[in-house]
Amino acid sequence: MQVEATSEAALVRQLAVHTFPHGYFYYVTGTIGVKKDPSNTDEHFIRKYKLADSWGEKQRFLRKRDGLANLRYYRFERTWILCWTDGDHWIWNSKKEGGEDGYFSDIRNKEEPLVFRGRYEMVLVYGTNGKPHTRVGIPKRQLDALDAYFTSIATRRSQSQLEYQIRNLVYEPYRQVWSELRSILWRVNRKRKAAGLPMIPLNTVRTRKTKARVFDPDGIDHYSEDVPDEELTEFLGSRAA
Repeated sequence: MQVEATSEAALVRQLAVHTFPHGYFYYVTGTIGVKKDPSNTDEHFIRKYKLADSWGEKQRFLRKRDGLANLRYYRFERTWILCWTDGDHWIWNSKKEGGEDGYFSDIRNKEEPLVFRGRYEMVLVYGTNGKPHTRVGIPKRQLDALDAYFTSIATRRSQSQLEYQIRNLVYEPYRQVWSELRSILWRVNRKRKAAGLPMIPLNTVRTRKTKARVFDPDGIDHYSEDVPDEELTEFLGSRAA
């Protein structure tokens, strides 16, 4: 049973596209301590919650038919998340809704969206057709830090330097993420225009998501995660401190 994702981007897509919209509304997430072996944590969850019982498509169908909850567990590096559906399961007796200290959260709760690894914010919403989809954005604190960084260097970097930094941001271009990054770019261009500097093309914010298989290590295809922007990383770290 494969539970370790190949990349953050792959796991976010797995959650946003293949998990939350399919009835896995409830979740608990956490971080594994530095002195613990993540593979031992995986085995613990698999045994404790009998995840093999709801792993295959046939097993999930039979459990749903019988009114039982299905569960899914994923991990990337030291971040793990356990999700489950409506239905009978002893997990309801061990978790209470609230979002901390062993409590579970509901991905449909717009007041308390899932902030995943501090980089993505997710909430399940329903479209005009009644079908659910996961709205993925950037957490406000992180978004404000990005905005402060790029507007501070808007007139102090060349066009090519800014294009490179923006194009290689690690954020996957989900609709809301794309819109938020375009808004930052618009403010950067407003400052550059006032200074008589060339504009940054709007298509600098990429529109294609990273191609990466969830559990196949040979499928990793990072953009800037392979060569992180050290200056931006240092700036965001100082803002979070």
